[in-house]
Amino acid sequence: MNIDDFAGYSSALDALPSAAKDSIVELIWSIRGRGKPEPKGKPEPKGKPEPKGKPEPKGNSLTTTVCVVVLSLEDLERICGTVPSEVSEGFGRRYFVDLESMGTNYARFYVDRKDKYIIWGYVYDNGTLIETKKYKRNGNGILNLDRYDAFGILKSGNEVEKKVPIKAWRGDKELLRAAEKYDVICLLKPLSKHNYLRVTDHDSYIKNSKRILGAT
Repeated sequence: MNIDDFAGYSSALDALPSAAKDSIVELIWSIRGRGKPEPKGKPEPKGKPEPKGKPEPKGNSLTTTVCVVVLSLEDLERICGTVPSEVSEGFGRRYFVDLESMGTNYARFYVDRKDKYIIWGYVYDNGTLIETKKYKRNGNGILNLDRYDAFGILKSGNEVEKKVPIKAWRGDKELLRAAEKYDVICLLKPLSKHNYLRVTDHDSYIKNSKRILGAT
């Protein structure tokens, strides 16, 4: 995956060193919020008028973040430094971190452990675990999510996240066009209206798997 294809859409992604960028096999772009997205990414051509109409209410704009996916703990450490113990324990075949969340009171990490849950998610407030998320498949492109607090008590169960047509992406259309050279799917959480664009490069999977295994 050529991460430079996505230059300008995430300053945190742009700032990663080359070795970290080379280790990325997937990007998951997330849209959170309910309003009209603020312009992001590449600038509009000169001379194109600004869209007219009423300004959006404050606090109603969409927030775009990107989660990067790598295949080893070492690659994850290269991106985010210290990895929380819940993330590093046991076997993982994929590791995820939301770049914009790092260093905040809602840092998001995910692990694919190849067990009965497709993904384990962990949320931290300045290094302290505050939430665990468990994702499981429910067929027909649907995932169910259970959320637990720091004490393991269920907060909510069977939240739905489902595959939707690419045209349902509510984010930057230029970003979508940049992603189209890769394998792309769009996901939606109907309850929260959170929207996800998952961009996968299978050549990067093969290249990095061989590197990790020591193959030439």
